[in-house]
Amino acid sequence: MPNLKSIKNIVERMKNLSQSLTVRANKNGKLTLQFKSNIVSLSAHFPDLSVNSFAGKMLKFYLRFLKITSY
Repeated sequence: MPNLKSIKNIVERMKNLSQSLTVRANKNGKLTLQFKSNIVSLSAHFPDLSVNSFAGKMLKFYLRFLKITSY
């Protein structure tokens, strides 16, 4: 998984642009964070990540760490 500080910095910088965040991850080791608004669409890609069997638990941890909630 990518460094937590990297992800948090990205989210902190982009959260002023949009109230929604799309998190995509796949079994091939790609994580994408995407923000969309009427004006711009931004995404951060993290390719070639290691895939662990506890990836779902790690995603919940990241979301809790970043204090992201559903709207």
